Amino acid sequence: PVYKVERYVERCLESILNQTFGDFELIIVEDASPDRSIEICERLAAADDRIKIIRHDRNRGLGAARNTGMEHARGKYIYFVDSDDMIFDNALEIYHRTAEANDADVVHCSSMVERFEDADGNFNDDDVKITGDKSSFNGWLPTERNDRLKRCYVDKLIWPMVWLNFYRREFLECRRIKFPCILSEDEPFAIALYCFAERFYCIPDCFYVYNRRFDSISKANNVERTIKGVSSLIDGCEYITQLFAQVPDELVSAQVKNDCVQAYLESMIQGYILCLYSSSDAIASVGAFDTLLRAVEKTSNARLMAHLLQGFSIQKSLNNLIAHSLMNENRQLRRTLDMMSVEYPPMVALVQALKSRAPKILLMSVPVHGNLGDQAITLGERVLLAKIFPKHKLIEVPSKYLTGRLNQIFATLKFERHIQPTDLIFIQGGGNLGTIWQAEEQVHKNIISQFPNNRVVIMPQSIYFDEINQAALTQESVEVYNAHRDLHLICRDKNSYAVAARLFPKVNRYLAPDSATALVDMWNCNKSRAGVLFVLRNDKEKFDHAALLDALNEHLQRRDIPIEQADTVIDVDVDEDNRFERVGKIVTRIGSARLVITDRYHGLIFAVITRTPVVVMRSFDTKITSGVKWFSEPGSVCCADECSLEEVIQFIDRHLASVNAKLNGSKCSARLIDVLKSISKSRVR
Repeated sequence: PVYKVERYVERCLESILNQTFGDFELIIVEDASPDRSIEICERLAAADDRIKIIRHDRNRGLGAARNTGMEHARGKYIYFVDSDDMIFDNALEIYHRTAEANDADVVHCSSMVERFEDADGNFNDDDVKITGDKSSFNGWLPTERNDRLKRCYVDKLIWPMVWLNFYRREFLECRRIKFPCILSEDEPFAIALYCFAERFYCIPDCFYVYNRRFDSISKANNVERTIKGVSSLIDGCEYITQLFAQVPDELVSAQVKNDCVQAYLESMIQGYILCLYSSSDAIASVGAFDTLLRAVEKTSNARLMAHLLQGFSIQKSLNNLIAHSLMNENRQLRRTLDMMSVEYPPMVALVQALKSRAPKILLMSVPVHGNLGDQAITLGERVLLAKIFPKHKLIEVPSKYLTGRLNQIFATLKFERHIQPTDLIFIQGGGNLGTIWQAEEQVHKNIISQFPNNRVVIMPQSIYFDEINQAALTQESVEVYNAHRDLHLICRDKNSYAVAARLFPKVNRYLAPDSATALVDMWNCNKSRAGVLFVLRNDKEKFDHAALLDALNEHLQRRDIPIEQADTVIDVDVDEDNRFERVGKIVTRIGSARLVITDRYHGLIFAVITRTPVVVMRSFDTKITSGVKWFSEPGSVCCADECSLEEVIQFIDRHLASVNAKLNGSKCSARLIDVLKSISKSRVR
């Protein structure tokens, strides 16, 4: 489908024409594009007879363009590519081979590459990431339809994007599966696939390059898109209802059908209606949006919508949405958010807790990801804050509520208006202050700006600013931090403290170790220890220690010393309920080793709090080489960057012969307590 993509389409088409599998027809559906896209397509078509161009006389949208392409397709299989994206040159070959070998109706690829465009329209090929499905499927999807629909669509274990699937044309035609002509046309289409595809095969490969365009329609938060979203939501519900009418309840239960419709409504509301409230022209658009709702109320689709909302146990009908002005204290928005059963209830509970008039501490940007070092920081912070502020009610605000789409929802609840000037704002510590982790740094700046009248404390952080390549971002942080009248920044190493002193002269600065050191002796570790545990990172902060690691591995194998590998990052979400258990597992595992070799800062800290001898290697920044100074008890920590290979091996052999570590994290915890006491007594600038 081609529409307004003159800057992207040639590169897209070249990625298809350069496939290692060449027996295909390339159908271009030109959807009455107002730019030069068709000229580019015609030039390429003149040089390659595999290209067929079909033109719409008027713009009909993405779903209609896909349907037109399907009607003209003559190949055994069909594959969709969006004209601003690209595919790897072996995509069709592997898709075709997999489909043929398994006689599959659909082959699903579970990963993609995301490439990001900047405001100037340039793609930086270094700014890419490979994103994988949450799906554990590798092979056949279950054929039992209730389980398949629940897991794939309701629980979102497989992405619905049309270009992640390779389709047998005969299957689509026999089942008469077409796209609805709506926004997000691939979501109802995906439900049809899950219902009707007998043989649905998943592979873990990555073939698709999804270009996240700065100006794409999916990023536009405007009235026109919202109005189209409402119409699409209504028509999409009708499509799904008609689809399920063809599926007997013995194959898909009424409850699962209900769950699918609710999941679809929540997805569309989140994607197209909530965005109105982050739009700069939201207030001016209310009249147009309200008029639209009143108009569709009179149509059969609107009555269908009301029926679906009521019949599928979604709390409010369309009439309730129309009853009052959408901007009347966000009443309608709150009713809409009631449908979001996964995230909205905990948000509401959090806001209810914030309404307490008792003195409160907000621990902001608490992680939910599987980095157990960050989770240990949260545990340590809770221990410390409970000691220093025993009369305060501590409330965690998850990081996921402070960025992205969930932040749009959370912002509508106006949680900040329940914060009293005497409440204390603490920001999670760690190693993400600066330009390496820009999303996290933006959250820091947002919090500091949002609470100008509260005491804001940033718990122990490592700081890194790329002042040459990221000068504008650095300057923005400098201005925001220095403008706050009561901001306190705790640095967890001397290098970070020096950076803070230079960039943030108006900010109260302190030097103290990482908050996780407050967890010393929290877990009972094995008294009998065995082997060497390597705790190594594998992310963009990794430094190349290949030669050193090879030498140490060879030495340990020669001595027949048991070796194990571990990491402080796990691939599951962690929350307040399971945090202690998850962190405890890695801490006790480290405490069971005779010696640890690590380039992770929390690999070092977990060794400290379990009194385990440790060889520490630097990472990308200076957080370890500077931060290790807190734990430099003679003979218990070996900093590999400051020693020869022979000295490192001597250290290892000495501790393998007799575990007698002198590490003691208690003094670190005491230092943190002193700093927090000092902050609690300090005066406002």
